[in-house]
Amino acid sequence: MTVRFFSAFAASLLLTSVAFAQSGDPAPVEPDVSRPAAPAAAPSAVDTSKDYRIGPEDLLEVWVLDQRDLSRTLQVRPDGKISLPYVNDVVAAGRTPAELTVILTEGLTGPLKTPVVSVMVREVRSARASVTGAVRMPNSYELRTGNTVLEMIAKAQGFTEWADEKDIVLIRAKDGQRIKINWYRVRDGKEPNHVLQAGDVLIVND
Repeated sequence: MTVRFFSAFAASLLLTSVAFAQSGDPAPVEPDVSRPAAPAAAPSAVDTSKDYRIGPEDLLEVWVLDQRDLSRTLQVRPDGKISLPYVNDVVAAGRTPAELTVILTEGLTGPLKTPVVSVMVREVRSARASVTGAVRMPNSYELRTGNTVLEMIAKAQGFTEWADEKDIVLIRAKDGQRIKINWYRVRDGKEPNHVLQAGDVLIVND
């Protein structure tokens, strides 16, 4: 009787162990796909039109293939020229990046067998726009790429106490178009925050 009891107990214990082992297998782990992809790198140069004409004080990125000593960031001098080894002074102002690339390539063809040159406008510093009227510092200001109405008013140190913030006029140099601006509505996103262009005039009335 005792032998049969222990035999039955052992068999029951064995079956329980097998069942536990089968039911205890870990569930397969799903791959984590919730993480967002890394953002793309930002471009290193200003996205200027192919027809953009370089101006004095613009910042240029000159790259020459396999030539670290020649690849550099250059600022166009007030006389409109840049300097580079082998080509000395070159007139950059008034030319497009593509035209300047051709000139530098021709100038380096002697010292280098087959120069590969690239010119990009890294920062536009030659353009200017005027802010006048009821602002604290009316003046002609350097116009950086993408400068808006709100940014230019901030450059002029904001409004005077007599300013009518609802009566601002933007005069486009390109075609003489007059755009009425309400500063409050622009600030609140209810009107467009216009990007200024070279030669534009922003008038704050009182």
